[in-house]
Amino acid sequence: MRIALLHAYSAENSGDGLLVRATLDLVHAALGADVEVSVFASYPESFASLGLPVHRTKPGRRGYDRRYVRHIRSLDETADLVVGVGGGYLRAPGGAASAKCALVMVPQLRAAASSRRPSIYLPQSVGPLTGAVGSEIRRRLAGVDSIYMRDDRSICELGLPNATRMPDLAILQMSDRGETREVDPVPVLNVRPFRGATLPASVADLRRRLPVVDGFVQSTVSSNNDIASVAAVEPRRTLSRDEFYAVSGDRPRRVVVAMRLHCALEALDAGHYVVHLAYERKGFGAFEDLGLGAFVHPVARFDPARVSRQVAHLLADDEARQSYDAAVRRDVIHRREARAGLVDRIRELASPSVPVRILGRP
Repeated sequence: MRIALLHAYSAENSGDGLLVRATLDLVHAALGADVEVSVFASYPESFASLGLPVHRTKPGRRGYDRRYVRHIRSLDETADLVVGVGGGYLRAPGGAASAKCALVMVPQLRAAASSRRPSIYLPQSVGPLTGAVGSEIRRRLAGVDSIYMRDDRSICELGLPNATRMPDLAILQMSDRGETREVDPVPVLNVRPFRGATLPASVADLRRRLPVVDGFVQSTVSSNNDIASVAAVEPRRTLSRDEFYAVSGDRPRRVVVAMRLHCALEALDAGHYVVHLAYERKGFGAFEDLGLGAFVHPVARFDPARVSRQVAHLLADDEARQSYDAAVRRDVIHRREARAGLVDRIRELASPSVPVRILGRP
């Protein structure tokens, strides 16, 4: 069984790396360990540790890599199933963002929709869909067999019968949350550039309300580099990935304020208490799916005083932490059932009994 895994970005953004690993876990759970997977990524060198063939999807100064063009145009011959990794990459808000999507993501989507092979796009946030690029995205998504959406706004904006609501892959693979424990008295800030600013003014205001913080950098890739933003909050220290995510034994948990969604979700999976400052629709859907809607705020217009009170409450109040833990545990059975449903759908699409598509579909 040959799998074409489309739309990967860079493992130097740990959220994207998480989604690629989670996708591979789903594929292996559905189809076994012997599948042949080819990955299509903007920064292929960052996925070298996977030990899989990876094709560069981002054009360079001389255009697209010829091997990528050859493979993306021949999915009918080189793949038995086409899988779109989860994420929020199909966006056309206008300007440079629409142009980048048209150059990097739309060709992959077009190939998936045009292929006679079955296709599935794992939990996405799609939109906004404006202009010609937005119309093309919607039209091509209509030609994908199954699309899973991780927020209600995407479902409404897309308006397609092949779209199904489903939590983010990071939520579906969360481990059981352990007992409520003490927390480190110093909160952690994960921040990123936003609308041209190294640090949003509201986040700077929040930082002034917190006596001391530690920092965490989730992404170091290209324009998604968070190093300068984290440095701007003047952390006591910047935590390594192992320090931040490896919570075991009697090691205290942390109270985290995170702008990056998958930093927030991985921190939750590690047992931390997270307040999410969402910069896109995906964050609201994820925290509502977890029963944590009170702990997600729009980064462009949140109340720093309210968030600082939430941080103080989680730091000082054991009952508040118990309530938070209970909310995360409450829906664990539904999440397991949802993940099993995705595994079943991948297995169904990969079945030899599924007919190839008729050529000419959008």
